[in-house]
Amino acid sequence: MRRSFQFHCNCCELDLILYKGFEKKYNKESTNYYCFNCHKIAYHNQCVDCGEKLYYAVEIPKERKYSVLEEENSIDLKLECMRCKSKDTELTQIGEWEY
Repeated sequence: MRRSFQFHCNCCELDLILYKGFEKKYNKESTNYYCFNCHKIAYHNQCVDCGEKLYYAVEIPKERKYSVLEEENSIDLKLECMRCKSKDTELTQIGEWEY
């Protein structure tokens, strides 16, 4: 199952789209790499905008570690903001589809 998530920080207003379940060659899952220069997500280890080599990966927790609320798609989990280190963040599932 592939999923997309909207990450939003309420302190610094950082908005990112994160993906889970995409696979690269050799059945290895893709990674959401964060660029501290551009404050964007890349899906390989080099930023497309600035060319910086990326090492910091943002991981979506495994399914058993989060729960989706029925009224909305907010996940009851606070990821630390990559830009300002705040825990006042929201992670909302925005899409889900089969392979």
